[in-house]
Amino acid sequence: MVRGQWIFLSFIAVLTIVVYFESGLFWIVLIGLIIRIIVIKNKYLVLFGIFISIIFIIRCQIEQKQNSISEINSALISPDKITVNGNLLSGELRDGDRTARFTYQLKNRTEQKLWQNLSELVDIKLKVKEIIPISGPRNIGEFNFQKYMKHKRIESTIRIASITQISEHHSIKISERINVLRIHMIKYFDQLPKWLSIHAKSLIVGYTDSSDKDFLVVLSSLGIIHLFSLSGLHVLILLSLLRKLTSALKIPIEIVDTIMLFLLPCYGLLVGSKSGIWRAIVLAIVGIVVRKLKISLGRLDTFSITLLICILVYPFGIAEMGGQLSFLLSFAILYLYQEAGFIMTIFKMNLVNLPVICLYIYQFNWLTLLANFVFVPFFTVVILPVTIISSFTVTWSGWKFFNLFFDQIYKLLDLVAKRPNFTFITGKIPIFAVIVLIIISLFYIESKNFWNKYLWQYCVLFIICIIFNKFPLYGSVNLIDV
Repeated sequence: MVRGQWIFLSFIAVLTIVVYFESGLFWIVLIGLIIRIIVIKNKYLVLFGIFISIIFIIRCQIEQKQNSISEINSALISPDKITVNGNLLSGELRDGDRTARFTYQLKNRTEQKLWQNLSELVDIKLKVKEIIPISGPRNIGEFNFQKYMKHKRIESTIRIASITQISEHHSIKISERINVLRIHMIKYFDQLPKWLSIHAKSLIVGYTDSSDKDFLVVLSSLGIIHLFSLSGLHVLILLSLLRKLTSALKIPIEIVDTIMLFLLPCYGLLVGSKSGIWRAIVLAIVGIVVRKLKISLGRLDTFSITLLICILVYPFGIAEMGGQLSFLLSFAILYLYQEAGFIMTIFKMNLVNLPVICLYIYQFNWLTLLANFVFVPFFTVVILPVTIISSFTVTWSGWKFFNLFFDQIYKLLDLVAKRPNFTFITGKIPIFAVIVLIIISLFYIESKNFWNKYLWQYCVLFIICIIFNKFPLYGSVNLIDV
């Protein structure tokens, strides 16, 4: 393979998944890419392209198989996968390789406390009231929860009539033992005051309690939720800290890299196997393997190989908003103008992800740029160090003062996020316009000047899309199911 051509293979894989699961219209793009590869006249690239296509078609067919549950008598439940809300117990359970959502009406306060204080994996015997398939969206623009759950191989909701037996699960698999460690860490961080506990659980083990979802809604509306969601940034910081520590201890980098090959996958399991974190972990592992084998690869090739591995493991990662933003921003960073300042970098990255955000949630917040400009340094200098230090000293009474400080900060953010004046409804932008906007933004981030033809083209196309949504050429009648 010629250096710089791995990106063609990753595009073939991406388009194969999109054509298979999302829209057949992308056949046109896939055919155009195939013609472009043939024009290059590299027989190895053509052969690899055919091989990648076959592999990903087979992978998509495997994902297409049904995972519904028709009957169940026993299951495995993990404390980090359940929620106790009053007398309602809900969450996810596992029966072998099958996973399902469940609901159960708690009978008394003793049973409620048992599930609230659960700290181990448990096996249960149960009697089923009914098993119902997860329903799809009933209105235009509604979030497709059925599709989201199907990506996680969950197709049914089980209504449990009674739980007849609960016993501690004896973990044999490494993944289960890591999951138990995660549960114990979550319980350990619960000793911290409210906001420091939320920081520690979200930034160290990637867990957010159901009672803290409103906090995430505030962060999401202001466009800074990425700071509190484990991602490549946090893996990079972790690796940087470890390298500096081992360097100070005079430990050879070769030994550190070898240890990282084993520790990084374990960390991925510890934080809940989120797609964003796995992208960063695979990227780090690919970089280590390339250095050990002394292979010369550019940043684009490394990114392409990482993308191929990630979507081979989880094909739907490229079909979900989180995965698309993660890979898109990683790709954009490769072409970011190197001398761009902090403000300019934030502005350009927001231009890249704006079309994707509008495609899924149909709106954006005017304060996103300002919020990132203010909060990114605050997060890096204050929140992250305090979180790391507090995680080792959870019982120190001084953390209460930090908690009061964070409480005032988040109350202010909540007031700002709830003001409707700062939210602009764009409507759904057509997919072809989203693709064009992304391409224009990629050209723009590579440029030096702030105002140029790319920014002008981006603004004109974006405004045209909004105008057509606000003032459509044709009327329509939509029925809303309430």
